Amino acid sequence: MAWYEPYRITPPWWQSQGKIVASTRARFTRNIEGHRFPQRMDEKERESILNEIILSIKDVVSGFKNTVIDTNIKRDFFVERHVLSKDSQKNIALFTDHTEEESYLINDRDHLRFQITMPDNALFDVFSLARERLRTLEKEFNFSYSDTFGYLTSSLTNTGTGFRLSALMFIPGIFLARETEKILALLVKAPIVLRGLFGGHSEIKGNYLQISTKFTLSMGIEDDLRMLDEVVKALSETEEKSRNILLSEAHLELEDRISRSLAILESARIMSYDESLEHLSILKFASQLGFEGIPDEKTINRLIFWSSPSHIASLEDFELKDEEIDIKRADFIRKHLFRDYED
Repeated sequence: MAWYEPYRITPPWWQSQGKIVASTRARFTRNIEGHRFPQRMDEKERESILNEIILSIKDVVSGFKNTVIDTNIKRDFFVERHVLSKDSQKNIALFTDHTEEESYLINDRDHLRFQITMPDNALFDVFSLARERLRTLEKEFNFSYSDTFGYLTSSLTNTGTGFRLSALMFIPGIFLARETEKILALLVKAPIVLRGLFGGHSEIKGNYLQISTKFTLSMGIEDDLRMLDEVVKALSETEEKSRNILLSEAHLELEDRISRSLAILESARIMSYDESLEHLSILKFASQLGFEGIPDEKTINRLIFWSSPSHIASLEDFELKDEEIDIKRADFIRKHLFRDYED
């Protein structure tokens, strides 16, 4: 069986994402005391760490899907599934549960990184479950810790608590109402990081914005939780207000934008990922607002997920040439968005 066959599903947390707060995630990073960071380890030490961690978490990950990230194709595929970063290393072990809400990454930039992801605004739930998992792990390992700096990691941005909390926001109202600069000016004053759909250094596009906690040395994890919760609530309220303004003051312009996206998706024969994300996110917005003649939101969520480059390529067993991917994407969207389409 090909390595990607167990991942033919759309993760339930993505499929059922919230209206404005699409999903929330808690992530802990840890290193085992007495060992070098993975980038400096030789193969013997990497294997030793891998075996030690797997042995200790075997009961937790029993039944999990697992694979070794040993090619760029695999890395890009799992970046699009929101379990890796674009700067992730090769020859790392990945374990995910069947829903892909819980994942463990071994020997990437740090010995162990695990994360919990849930749909909608579940900041307190992901935080609670992640901390519960961490307490279990602390019974098995002595993690690298400094009285001065806290938990030691390969990145200074993670050193301290080794904890990061994030929320993926869907905010088309703010973008379309041209409130972006005002909101971004407000957000940059808070101790948070703004990222795109795929985290890391990804661009902000498709009306998605990821916000995550930042200074792990200066704040405790409970402080991070409260701060991000306040930011998420404020951003959600602003998005609701922006949507109401658009419906009351720019209804015709909004309807025109939706109609244009529908027409392009129905007629295009070649479509880049960025273009598909732009138009599908407009339809997702229209579905949320109750416009007639729009496919249901879960269908659109699936199409956004499977239109990403590596996932389109996986539908043809990664045998597509680069120039064929945009053709396949346009065809895939037409056939699934417009059920009565015939070529």
